[in-house]
Amino acid sequence: MTNQMNAVVINDYGDRDQLTETKMPIPNINDDQLLVKVVSIGVNPIDWKTRKGLRKARYPFDFPIILGQEMAGVVSKIGAKVTGFKVGDAVIGYGTPSNRGNLCGVLCD
Repeated sequence: MTNQMNAVVINDYGDRDQLTETKMPIPNINDDQLLVKVVSIGVNPIDWKTRKGLRKARYPFDFPIILGQEMAGVVSKIGAKVTGFKVGDAVIGYGTPSNRGNLCGVLCD
């Protein structure tokens, strides 16, 4: 498995022309987390408001920002303390505001 993932990011606030495809490091997980290969994301008002900079006072994220709080994907790695999931399981998740896309916290199901 490679240590890079494809991501669509913004490096500045603005219109849709700010969206750029790039390579990013695959996040490390803790013992109580899952790593999910994202297959699909939802694009909703949270994402375009973040892209335009309308949420920067509340969430002063560092760039680059990966958009997409809603996701569907497949578990690719599980932490040592995770139960109820296995590699290959299909999952959906809705994350908390982050500059790294969908960070669901401990478990997404």
